[in-house]
Amino acid sequence: MPRGRPGHPWRKGRHRQRRIRADHPGHPDPPVREAAGPAERRPRQAPRPGGRHGPGPAPRPRGDRARGQGLRRRRGGRLAPPAAPPGRSRHRHPAPAAHPHRRVRRPAGRCPGLRRPGRRRAVVGGGRADRSRAVPAARAPDGPRAVGRRPRPRNIPRRAATPAAPPSVTHEKEFPLSTPTPVFLPLEVVKPQPFGGRPMRNVVQELLDEIRELYRADDVPWVVGYSGGKDSTLVLMLVWMALAGLPIEQRTKTVYVISTDTLVENPVVAAWANRSLDAMRAAAAEQQLPIEPHRLTPKLEDTFWVNLIGRGYAAPRPKFRWCTERLKIRPSNAFIQNVVSEHGQVILVLGIRKTESQARGRAMRRHEKGRLRDRVSPHGSLPNSYVYSPIEDFVTDEVWMALMQYPNPWGHSNKDLLAMYRGASADNECPLVVDTSTPSCGDSRMGCWTCTMVEQDKSLAAMVTNDEELSWMRPLLALRDALDIEDDRHLRDFRKMNGSLLIHRDRLVHGPYLQSAREDWLRRLLRAQTWIRAKGPDYVRDLNLITLDELHLIRRIWVFDKHEVEDTLPLIYEEETGQPFPGRPLDETITFNATQSMTEVLREVCGEDEQHYLLLRSLLATHRTYSTMQRRAGLLGALEDVLKKHSFSDEEEALAFAQSRRAAQAAPEEQQSLF
Repeated sequence: MPRGRPGHPWRKGRHRQRRIRADHPGHPDPPVREAAGPAERRPRQAPRPGGRHGPGPAPRPRGDRARGQGLRRRRGGRLAPPAAPPGRSRHRHPAPAAHPHRRVRRPAGRCPGLRRPGRRRAVVGGGRADRSRAVPAARAPDGPRAVGRRPRPRNIPRRAATPAAPPSVTHEKEFPLSTPTPVFLPLEVVKPQPFGGRPMRNVVQELLDEIRELYRADDVPWVVGYSGGKDSTLVLMLVWMALAGLPIEQRTKTVYVISTDTLVENPVVAAWANRSLDAMRAAAAEQQLPIEPHRLTPKLEDTFWVNLIGRGYAAPRPKFRWCTERLKIRPSNAFIQNVVSEHGQVILVLGIRKTESQARGRAMRRHEKGRLRDRVSPHGSLPNSYVYSPIEDFVTDEVWMALMQYPNPWGHSNKDLLAMYRGASADNECPLVVDTSTPSCGDSRMGCWTCTMVEQDKSLAAMVTNDEELSWMRPLLALRDALDIEDDRHLRDFRKMNGSLLIHRDRLVHGPYLQSAREDWLRRLLRAQTWIRAKGPDYVRDLNLITLDELHLIRRIWVFDKHEVEDTLPLIYEEETGQPFPGRPLDETITFNATQSMTEVLREVCGEDEQHYLLLRSLLATHRTYSTMQRRAGLLGALEDVLKKHSFSDEEEALAFAQSRRAAQAAPEEQQSLF
């Protein structure tokens, strides 16, 4: 029967009495009974004495009698049963939790519950109105039925209430839940099948047909990026196999294969890539394929050691990633732009995959909106350039399966590539056909051995640990860990490269490495190179961790740009390698190598004041630079710049000046004159 219909026991109105469960803690006379199981049926109620309606309740007490019995006055003159004892609720539903930031005021001894809407209760003797909601009443399992909120007659003794159960006891039998309890069944994890359950040969054949169709569609040349890794190797294999399946008269477009050597690549990977390029040239000429391999290197002024040891750039960090643009992007972009200027357009064939990383997947899906055809997207930064990614939907295990199934067309063994990746894994294992949660050889990231963008070079450490023949790379790992120190403020100047001051979190942001730190990095690098040449295997006897061209440029930067006229590089080279420096002498009018008397005089004059010594040395070097010129128009400006850069005796003085200047800039205009 609906609640709103006449005759329903819960209908609003003064002529209807509200029922309450006789076994509820809030009932005036809760019965004492044993807890029944959830599946047991309750016994039938005994008939009420006096017929269906019975003799009726006793007269309602008024005034002090009601307060003496612990009753509360309700709206309309009716009385409600007393509040439940502390720790017990009058309702079977728990009270809602209070808001963490809202203070709830309730009368003492009251327990918040639920009541039906439209009812307000007033507590006799003061207190706020209880706006709780009640639940439907139920019949008592035994004894007479309790109707409404009538007080018990005074001549009937009150039974002792059942003590409240401790908090740890579960009231599942007394208050069975109406909501079904969810049952969690063990589910069988279904591993994804390689290539979506299709035969690998069919997938590869479709890719070969697609590559041939795209190759013959126009005269736009192709540029294949090759790094020697698994993804670029598979892409180049597919392009090679597709071109080999075409007639000779249809092989009209040139396919350029570019491999960028940063000069700080992992020596094992760099040697592998160089041997692969040599094998490609020979195999392409033999098979009459229009494939031209090219090895790209960064410009001399952009190399890693020229910037770190020469100019003093700090080791790369996530917020100061100066290496990628100079070492990798600029050489490849310069080659691509030359091809575009000659042919008008270019198609870049890259081994990028969506599952390689989350960032790569988001970038590839973002570029899918402007696609010209399947797997061909416009390049994000290079004009008239398009990116073709044939293996974009491959996962790591599918890449390795294809590499192991098909032989390398230019004669390099893919099993050797697998062994190299296995050696770069921490556990020296390489599972292939597994689910995506299992690490495989593709997780071995082999890049620059000087990379400080990661916390630890796991591939280099695994190579040194797993393979005894590669233990000669241990000095490289030690030098890389020395570069990757957490706090290098003591190695860097408190000024920026141009002499300016920058504050961040009430501290000066330090700039380039000091002269002593740069000289120490050079010593460590030459020491590692000498040790590897002496104790390494035969194929690394001519290994160059730093080239002579880089050393010459570093020397000129130290002397001419940084005014370090002591010219210490030849001396460091001779001390660490045991051989004289093969460079030509610099202009003796600028350096102090002739007698070293000027350096001794400056040290004697300045004493232990290093900043004073640097100031005088820079002033003398700047004056000597302009002394050979016929016109000295910029001499005064250059000397003024030197004075501004070396105008602070220490870091504390520079920080105080920078803070006062920032406060002056933030002050109102009428107060800025005071500063």
